[in-house]
Amino acid sequence: MSIQYNLIPFSETVRDAYLDLLTQQQKEVALGKLEWKFANNPKGLGMIASATKDGRIVGINAFMANMFQVDGFLRLGYQSMDTVVSPDVRGQGVFGRLVETFYDQCNAELVYGFPNSNSAPGFFGKLGWTNFGAVPMLTRPLRTGYFLKRFVGIAPDFRIPLLSQIHVSTERITRFTQQDTETWMKFSSSNFCSVQRDADFLNWRLMDHPTENYDTQRAVDGSFVASTLTLKHAGSVGYVMEAIGDEATLAALIGTTLRQMQTRGADVALAWCLPGSPNYRAYRKAGFFPFPVGLRPIVVNFGARPIHCVSSTIAEKLKWYISYLDSDTV
Repeated sequence: MSIQYNLIPFSETVRDAYLDLLTQQQKEVALGKLEWKFANNPKGLGMIASATKDGRIVGINAFMANMFQVDGFLRLGYQSMDTVVSPDVRGQGVFGRLVETFYDQCNAELVYGFPNSNSAPGFFGKLGWTNFGAVPMLTRPLRTGYFLKRFVGIAPDFRIPLLSQIHVSTERITRFTQQDTETWMKFSSSNFCSVQRDADFLNWRLMDHPTENYDTQRAVDGSFVASTLTLKHAGSVGYVMEAIGDEATLAALIGTTLRQMQTRGADVALAWCLPGSPNYRAYRKAGFFPFPVGLRPIVVNFGARPIHCVSSTIAEKLKWYISYLDSDTV
């Protein structure tokens, strides 16, 4: 029997297919991460490009809904994720057909994502994505041993001094509000291409996440920083998930966050930020610098493609705004 291709909304059937095709995600699936991404997303129901043979789903490419700001207008878009094909149908062009099914049947204006090394050649080849290269990762070492041990084996391990100023007057965010939407709107630009980071998105992404806990701090002027600390990549890694607001305030807030991470034993801090982003200088003032691709523990690609949208902004890397909030792995 031939393989049938369809674009279907997320359902329990799709959830079961994940368990069959991506066994390494069973723990996260059990904790409700799929429902969080595709069913409880305030921006829309997730869509799944599926390949079915003999009544069994043998391939999926999942697409998570979001509202994007493009040239000052809100547009529906999707993030491509979790592309997997069953071993018994590999080599039959299933991957490409899954993505083309999404193009043909979706109502999206654009799609973006972070293809791994296996799927990147397909997305950046005949599937028409613009390749922006590796994600714009910044780093700030917090202890000497994390990097030195990779090169010299045994190395002294002590805290690296933090010279950036700190912000002493902050409050912990328990739920994001209209104030935070307004901070984002002031921070964002009319020539951005970015997921809209309004209060609904921020609450869903940071407060309602089923498997992660985030620290969120807001300054008096409304600027805020979100972060988390986790054991990953052979160390204790701090992630600055997002930093939105006034440059001077953000630099101090990021500095405060780094000190808190260091106190909790973090070896290194990471962030995603493009050089043209309005918070890039704040990261640099706080001591972050571009992380050379050859030294990264993992290389993640970044790309996008317009679908039913004629804006050239989507194909211009430096007009994108991304952060670790765009990642589904932290």
